[in-house]
Amino acid sequence: NNHDHDDDDDSLDEETLLEKNFEPTDAWLAEFKDKMPFETITRLLQHLVPVIDDVIARVDGVIDEKVILDVLKDVTMVGLLPVPHPIVIRKYQP
Repeated sequence: NNHDHDDDDDSLDEETLLEKNFEPTDAWLAEFKDKMPFETITRLLQHLVPVIDDVIARVDGVIDEKVILDVLKDVTMVGLLPVPHPIVIRKYQP
């Protein structure tokens, strides 16, 4: 009895997804690049890479993912990222 797949005909099962090979096109890459917040990512990396390098240097180059994650949980990004646009509240005027 194969009622599991009958309930949701629009969804792709895992096998179908694995069979499809994604090949990015130039158009896809251009669209993807336009949506990426590269300025924000660069600011974060400029701040975080030295922090992580310092953690690794303190433990003689031994990389412990848990220690790095604990450090990242305590790092603040306040003042690093661009300030979002203010929310503007407008009253409806017919």
